[in-house]
Amino acid sequence: IMQDDQTAMFTRMRETISKKDELEKEIQELRDFLTTGKGSLFGLSGPLVDREGYPHKDVELVLAVREARSKLVRMQNDHKALMLQIEKELQELHRVSKNTKDTAIPSPSKAPQVSTSREEEKLVPFARVNTVAAGSPAQGADLHPGDLVLSFGSIGPYNDPQGPDALRLVAGVVRDSIGQPIRVAVRRGGETARLTLTPRRWEGEGVLGCHLLPA
Repeated sequence: IMQDDQTAMFTRMRETISKKDELEKEIQELRDFLTTGKGSLFGLSGPLVDREGYPHKDVELVLAVREARSKLVRMQNDHKALMLQIEKELQELHRVSKNTKDTAIPSPSKAPQVSTSREEEKLVPFARVNTVAAGSPAQGADLHPGDLVLSFGSIGPYNDPQGPDALRLVAGVVRDSIGQPIRVAVRRGGETARLTLTPRRWEGEGVLGCHLLPA
């Protein structure tokens, strides 16, 4: 049942992220209309009058700009709400994943568990390890520069993270897991390595000591 709940959460999060992406496209279209299109005559907040201060003669354009501005405000508020919803869903997903057997944290060891299977070969990495600081928690977990991240705690192939959104989701998992081990799977040299990474304070910056980039 727990695994079914987790799958349902992955599906809901994927739908929420899809809504966010569509909303961002519509917001950009409105901004383009008001900044570089016909609406740029008035812009995002300029007065809807001519140079002499009289009502502009192009009534249809004035109405279109007024409607676009109003819609843009509503969509920006909707976007904020969706981002908060994604963060809440991520927190709940991370909480549930800790209690499932499939996401159980293995006992820490210096050597990562390495394996390769046809299913794992199909997984698409969503992040790449750019740098790992000496003496950091990331180095202690045997994370290497160039590793391709396949999963990071509750973030993985089921919720289909991509680009900056993926890194924001990872940041949320890290923020909620200070002092707690996170199961990480990376692709290294054609093989899959499973690591245990524990975010914690150390002598360097941050709580991981590594820098991730979108894959």
